[in-house]
Amino acid sequence: MASAGSVDELIILSFGLSILMGITFLWLSLKDEKTHNTLRVGLMQMGLLFMVNSLIFVTYYLRSNPEIIGFSEQISNYLLAIGSILNLFTLIQIGILFTIFPLPILAKRKNTIKLGSALIFVMCISVLLANLKLGGKAGIFFAITIGVVIGIGISALVTARWYLLYRMHDDVKYRNVAISSAFLLFAFNGESIIRWPYTLFFDKRELTTGSFLEGGVLNEGLIHLMFSFTGPLVAVILFAIIFKEAMANREKRDFAILGISIAYLLFGLVNYLVQILVSPDGEFASLWNYFVVTGTFGLLRPLILIIVALRFNLFDLTNEKIRNRTRVVALLIITVWASAFFEIIQAFIPMPQLLSAALIGVFLAFAIGWEDKIFENLADRADEEALPVEEEYFENDDPYRLMMLTVAVLVISIGLGILSGGGI
Repeated sequence: MASAGSVDELIILSFGLSILMGITFLWLSLKDEKTHNTLRVGLMQMGLLFMVNSLIFVTYYLRSNPEIIGFSEQISNYLLAIGSILNLFTLIQIGILFTIFPLPILAKRKNTIKLGSALIFVMCISVLLANLKLGGKAGIFFAITIGVVIGIGISALVTARWYLLYRMHDDVKYRNVAISSAFLLFAFNGESIIRWPYTLFFDKRELTTGSFLEGGVLNEGLIHLMFSFTGPLVAVILFAIIFKEAMANREKRDFAILGISIAYLLFGLVNYLVQILVSPDGEFASLWNYFVVTGTFGLLRPLILIIVALRFNLFDLTNEKIRNRTRVVALLIITVWASAFFEIIQAFIPMPQLLSAALIGVFLAFAIGWEDKIFENLADRADEEALPVEEEYFENDDPYRLMMLTVAVLVISIGLGILSGGGI
């Protein structure tokens, strides 16, 4: 079975994957001025999400290895609080992403800006009020509860809207709006989606096992209230996607989204069986919750978002400079992804390092050949518009403005984390 070193290695690899994805998406959204601004802003928001995630992995690693710097328990508490508030921030970022991509949900740009500002304001106020009223861990997890409801609620409702409105549309670009929003829902809310059996079977057992809420001191009734809101939403959408894709005409059926939805359905059932049949105090349950539930989504999210970026032409692959650099980064991402995947495998099936390296080499050999073919095919249709765009909705400088505003809110979030950590 896995050691503490395996956990640290997975954290480091997850950090590397997040930072690579984040830098790539940020660079593409800033450099690629030929792509429509609606797509550039969406790509920028995805990149910023990955950058914040990379900081969260840093706090995880430092907390699990306090001897590296030799900091005190109080510093560890500050790191816990900062990581938790950054998790809250990512939930708000997810909510904002779904309001602007694949299509803005509001008619005017200024209304979208007001909505994003309102979500950030709610995040800050909820943290401050929770600290004043509850303080410490209780305040942190109460604020995260609000973030979960906002982030998952907006993403689920927006996905439902686009999917029901456009999935069988005659225009392929609008069908792609429905499909891309479903991809994003699986990428960002996969951990909630696999809990569909809890909703279906009205099961109230450890809903937070394996999630970032595990081990919190949040009132149990509040946790169930939160999941009673978000659980049915994502469960209904999961079954709606499977039913609609299965019943669609062959020329309109999307086998990729159908396959992903069935995979999540089966994985949710397997996870539920593990939670009810395996002792929660055993080593297998601990490994399952960390390496499979948490670790797998650290791998699936980048993979799904790469599919979205490439399939729906979120950047200009007709530009040879961008295409060549993207291919180099893609190879780096494939290498890190493969290492993280085999790290998860080794948590359950220990194998010699030489064998692990050989398997990674074989995997990379196939992946490199696959990558070459994929990019050649993508280049042939790179000038096609895969999604409808609002020509005058966003301005050319909006991706840069979004990045600067995110940095400002990130600093505020770290400050709120320090404030919260003082009460632990």
